[in-house]
Amino acid sequence: MRGMEPFPEIAGAASALMGFIQMAGGFFGSLVTAVVVPDPVTALGVVMPGMAFIALFLLILPVKKRGVEEPVSS
Repeated sequence: MRGMEPFPEIAGAASALMGFIQMAGGFFGSLVTAVVVPDPVTALGVVMPGMAFIALFLLILPVKKRGVEEPVSS
């Protein structure tokens, strides 16, 4: 996974954080949708494409890579 690539030494914590962010995003997305759209069928028709567009936007968003130093062998 690209999200954990910069942190190989703490891969477990990075994975847990990614899972938390996904679950929190789902919770808040569901909460906002339940408040804004009262009809469940319409809500499903709005949320599914909306989340897909947000995911595509975040995928193409340019991300600055950190410089990873490799050990020098002598």
